[in-house]
Order: sequence, then structure tokens, then C-alpha cells
Amino acid sequence: MTRKNFGKLAFLLLALAILTLPIYPQSRGDMEETASFRDKTDSLKFDFRLSEEANSARLEVKVRMKSGRVEWRLRDPNGDVRLTGHGTGGSLVGTTGDMKSIAGVWTLDLRLTDATGDYKVNWRVR
Repeated sequence: MTRKNFGKLAFLLLALAILTLPIYPQSRGDMEETASFRDKTDSLKFDFRLSEEANSARLEVKVRMKSGRVEWRLRDPNGDVRLTGHGTGGSLVGTTGDMKSIAGVWTLDLRLTDATGDYKVNWRVR
């Protein structure tokens, strides 16, 4: 096989591989955040944008606590609290909530107090 033919074959194989990939619609505004923490006291803030075109959004918060305390609160663009949760050491806590579409910036405040563990925050726009 010549170098020229090899280049054509490589291009065709790459094109075929790309064409066979599944096509998933991209959802604008989705966010996923994971982190571990050790003996941490901190206030974390996550902002999520919800557009006028969105039908709804879903927030999922999962926290595995080894020690300390965690609290969280989700506020809609009007400042109203829509979802809360908390946990202490030795627990696995979580909350999932479906939010009606209110366009603007939604804010999740996550407060850690002498906390060791990890969290996962997942925001999906529908």
C-alpha cells in the first residue's frame, strides 16, 4: 500500500467512525460538579441559568459525609427557596427536585462546616 493510499484509507476510516457516533442533542445550561473535601468549612455558590425556552430543570444534590455538617438551599431567580437539604457525619444525603421554568439565574448555596466527604451537584435543563 502506498503512502497516498494509506492516507485516503485513514481518512475514510476516521469519517466512518465519526458518522457512526450516536448523536445526542446538546442541552444548554446543564452542569455537573463533583468534589471531595477534608475538614473544610466553606460556603460554596453555584449559579445555573435557565432560559425562556426551557420547560423545566432538575437539580440533584448528593453528599456523602464522613464527618461535619452540610446544608444547602436552592433559590429561584425571584429569591424564593425551592429546595433545601442537610446532613451530618456518617450519612449519605441527597435531594432531587424538578423546577418549573422561571427564566433567570438560580442559585445553590452549599455550606460545609468542619466537613469531610464528597458531593455531586447535577443540574439538567429540559
